[in-house]
Amino acid sequence: MYSEEAEALAKKLKLRFYRTSVKEDLNVNEVFKYLAEKYLQKLKQQTAEDPELRHSSSNKIGVFNTPGGSHSGQNSSALNGGDVISLRPNKQRTKKTRNPFSSCSIP
Repeated sequence: MYSEEAEALAKKLKLRFYRTSVKEDLNVNEVFKYLAEKYLQKLKQQTAEDPELRHSSSNKIGVFNTPGGSHSGQNSSALNGGDVISLRPNKQRTKKTRNPFSSCSIP
């Protein structure tokens, strides 16, 4: 599909069209900003229509496994409106020092 066809299809479907390239860093940030703004608009619209959604878990972006439960020692004010989100793997891996010569032997 040529770019003119893609642009025409986007206009027909009333969609925003971006030419992007990660390699050339072309419009990558703009696309993410646009999607984030649209998500926040949708979230605000949903909470305006149904105020009970503010207190439910449906407006969370995702659920992550952390040691010690979902809050892992953080207070609720830090989770609700704090600027920092800490992500941790659900399994803690320990570093093992491997000797590259452990399987070698001299007869």
